[in-house]
Amino acid sequence: MKIPVSWKLYRFDEIADIVNGQVDPKETKYQGVYQISSENIESGTGKIVEKITVGEKQIISGNYLFDENMIVYSKIRPNLNKVCAPNFKGLCSADIYPILPKTKIVSKKFLFQIMLSEFFLKQAIEASMRTGIPKINRDDLGMINIIVPIDIRMQDHITDILMAFDSVIEKTEQLTQLKEKYKKGLMQSFFEKSNIKGCIKVLMSDVLSLVKREHDGKDILPILSVTTEKIMLQSDYFNKRIANKNTSGYLIVKKDEIAMSGLNFWMGSIHKQNLVDAGIISPAYKVFSINENKADKEYFSYFIKTDKMKRILISSSVQGASIVRRNFDLESFMSYHIKLHNLQEQKEIGVLLSTMDKEIELIKQRVMLLKLQKKGLMQQLLTGKIRAKADEEKKNAK
Repeated sequence: MKIPVSWKLYRFDEIADIVNGQVDPKETKYQGVYQISSENIESGTGKIVEKITVGEKQIISGNYLFDENMIVYSKIRPNLNKVCAPNFKGLCSADIYPILPKTKIVSKKFLFQIMLSEFFLKQAIEASMRTGIPKINRDDLGMINIIVPIDIRMQDHITDILMAFDSVIEKTEQLTQLKEKYKKGLMQSFFEKSNIKGCIKVLMSDVLSLVKREHDGKDILPILSVTTEKIMLQSDYFNKRIANKNTSGYLIVKKDEIAMSGLNFWMGSIHKQNLVDAGIISPAYKVFSINENKADKEYFSYFIKTDKMKRILISSSVQGASIVRRNFDLESFMSYHIKLHNLQEQKEIGVLLSTMDKEIELIKQRVMLLKLQKKGLMQQLLTGKIRAKADEEKKNAK
């Protein structure tokens, strides 16, 4: 490893202490403090997802005590990169290490950024693989190599740059949340209110027609999965290639048609298919076409995502073989009455909501881009590469 000028190489245990000694969370003095476990830490970002007290969680097994000077690091599955820097005192589960930086060498906020970096993550993963279990022990964590600017002021300068990125990312994510909240409010006003003026009462069968278009297995069409969130390519959903699969008898679903799971649909597995011109799905699903004389396709794609639609689906089902399964009753579903706006209003509502979705998607893409930019900047700043290049240029100039 090339050590930049004015930087120094350390082992992790030379710049931080891994705190020992568990406490009994059942003691009264700990009931009101926050407890952090692995599920409370967002992977790769350092965010604390939810702050819940020891008493609320009803913690009974031994925990470690941490304070605002420490970093909290999950030793289980280090590939998830779960690390946070709380600004409060609390307890953390036994699967987490409280880390106390030696502040004469490294600041808390600089070490925190180091522990979030790819440079640290790669070594942590390699160390966990040596143990044969998805966990990094104290000794292996202590042996991880870290390079640190000797000057604390330089550490603070680097950290301030990275924290500025974090601030922009957080504000952009908040904007996304605000827009999603506003869109949800609009949808409730459009679809959930029972006294909407000008609405027309129609049968579900007036709007939807069941389509049973079986695939003969000859033409190659993309296999789709209807998840709770959206329709996806099955290869993406299962994160692998689907090779030599017999798709004879699968159902063809064309663009703008509705695909719905016949089982467990109350979870929201119903969507308008916009991914491809034509794809195939399991025969366990149902496919419907939309009658454009009764419903605007864009408008109806939002209607099917409402709580009202979920209630319709639940009431149009019967208990299955297990308690977690309900079977779809097509006849009951198609005979259900629904209220829709007139066609002109439907088109306007569809355009408005789809425009909002595009805006939200653009903001989400900006968040992803900012995170990638920060990741690249971390690689440069936290390994001293940017500074090293500047020093080299000065040396060559002389």
